[in-house]
Amino acid sequence: MVVFVIFYPIQYGLAKLTAHYRAKTFTTTDRRIKIISEVISYIKLIKMYAWEKNFARKLDDTRRRELGYIRYTSYFQSLGLSIGPTAPVISAITAFLAHVTTGYNLTSSQGFPVLAVFLRCVTPLLCYLQSVRNVCKGYASLRSVKSVLLMEEVNVYISKPIDKSTAVSIAGGTFLWDSVLDTGTTPSNKKKHLTKKQEKAEAEEKAHLKPEDVERNIALVDINFFAPKGKLVGICGAVGSGKSALLYAILSQLRSSGGKLSREGNCAYVSQEAWITNDTLRQNILFGEPFEPQRYYKTLYNCALNTDIHILPGGDQTEIGERGVNLSGGQKQRVALARAMYSNKDIFVLDDPFSALDTEVATHIFRYCILDILGPRTVILVSNQIQYLSKCSLI
Repeated sequence: MVVFVIFYPIQYGLAKLTAHYRAKTFTTTDRRIKIISEVISYIKLIKMYAWEKNFARKLDDTRRRELGYIRYTSYFQSLGLSIGPTAPVISAITAFLAHVTTGYNLTSSQGFPVLAVFLRCVTPLLCYLQSVRNVCKGYASLRSVKSVLLMEEVNVYISKPIDKSTAVSIAGGTFLWDSVLDTGTTPSNKKKHLTKKQEKAEAEEKAHLKPEDVERNIALVDINFFAPKGKLVGICGAVGSGKSALLYAILSQLRSSGGKLSREGNCAYVSQEAWITNDTLRQNILFGEPFEPQRYYKTLYNCALNTDIHILPGGDQTEIGERGVNLSGGQKQRVALARAMYSNKDIFVLDDPFSALDTEVATHIFRYCILDILGPRTVILVSNQIQYLSKCSLI
């Protein structure tokens, strides 16, 4: 029995090591799959800048690390499985030697029953190894679930504006990105480029925030915004000035740390990078809405998609690949615009929808798509193009 008492901690240690390296294997595998996805998604850019060797080296290093973890996992797992059957044999030999060396005779009537009892312990020993390994894997899964369940609850409460002529209103709003980042320390290579005025401004911003908010990535601080109903509101600014963040705040996609957001009606959103599902072109536009021919074909004309549909082999029933691989950038942007227009929402939030369009198509869409839907609806347009901003009611 002393041998079994010694073997159980050994099995426990081997099971813990197996679970440890298995967890490292899963993490490294996820990292490798992410790199492969990046390479496939941006293969054109990688080829253009001749980054193939760098990505290949990065992928090889990750794969080599993954294989190392798999090798260690297999070693410890095999060792644990091989120790299980040998434990009863070693226990029997030890028991028989102890019995004989103490001066007793070993008979068959004594040896075979003892050997049978020891052999019965093989299955519990192997089950113990498997159970410890499963408990370790289950604990890792529960820890991941626990981290999600213990996240701070986000209570999104959007009040309606007091003024019935207002579509969207933000008063003194401070908004944070959901990603938790340590903004209290600035990297040295960025910090040396900050002026004293910028450092002072950041310090003043953090002084108005709660201590826990400083740990998050600040998106907008003390923002005031107003968009009346039935108007075209333009938003312009430099790159990184917070234009997209303001749209996310309007859509309640940023965590609010202060201020008040009021909104009247539902929103349709078009992002800078068009989002396309793996479905037909028509289903990408309908997006769960019932098919109404007059409304649908008017949307196609307003978004300048008629010519493209005639070119596609199956018309609007053409299967669109993942992320719109068989569509150009301009076509994907127009499909996203058509989806928003067909949804017939009260507020349209457009994040630079003309960036991937040529001038002629952009002018057509601005005239027949954006200006056409005005009336009771509100359009919030992000753009730096003067010809469109000049037509806005507010900028």
